[in-house]
Amino acid sequence: MEVVDLEGIVSLQPAEIRIVTLPDSDALDKRLLGQLRRLVRGTSEGLLAASGIEAYHWLQRASPRPVLRYAVAASAIEASKVGVPTTLVVLESDLPRLLARFDQPQPSPITVRRLRG
Repeated sequence: MEVVDLEGIVSLQPAEIRIVTLPDSDALDKRLLGQLRRLVRGTSEGLLAASGIEAYHWLQRASPRPVLRYAVAASAIEASKVGVPTTLVVLESDLPRLLARFDQPQPSPITVRRLRG
């Protein structure tokens, strides 16, 4: 049997994974919370995730939306493949380790933005 026509299959473009870094814990202050709230308010769609307990704490305070805490890199990659964008918050000192998890063939589009207090 030969397949000649498939219906209902849609080509998906990978969605962006936006990584937002926070200064290390000794430099965190309340001004960052306001910046993080504004940033999250502007991203009402997609996955909201945090890598590390401190980033999770700050992101949870900044948004009423559920925050993914575990397997964030793998989840962001899978979400991107099906067209779901991700906003992922991490401390600056943890960024290199997080980025290493995205090293793969056909990587998802990633941007990094730093928040400063």
